[in-house]
Amino acid sequence: MGKVSKTVTGKQCRKWSLSYTDDGPFPDGSLEEAENYCRNPSSSWTRGVWCYTTDPNEEWAACDVPLCGKSVAECASLRRMSLSWVTETTNRIKLQKTACFLLFNLQRLKLYSSKL
Repeated sequence: MGKVSKTVTGKQCRKWSLSYTDDGPFPDGSLEEAENYCRNPSSSWTRGVWCYTTDPNEEWAACDVPLCGKSVAECASLRRMSLSWVTETTNRIKLQKTACFLLFNLQRLKLYSSKL
């Protein structure tokens, strides 16, 4: 069992015993033993572990826990590749939107100037 106690966004996890009403199923055995570590006692959340946060504006959030069976270096490499792909895709979408905007305005300008 891991001892990660921060969310993906770096927020501190709150103790389970302060927030969670059901006593399981925690791999630790109880709410008290789960402390404030990232866990997934809910079968409805299928995206990994999470925790209640100490931030009053964000009740709970997902945690960034390395994949089981991978080294920290492998996980960091996978994370960098994922972030790189997201960044590249986001930039590509921005460029496509800009190109569409420019083409649209160019067409409008041509249409307007032909009416003069």
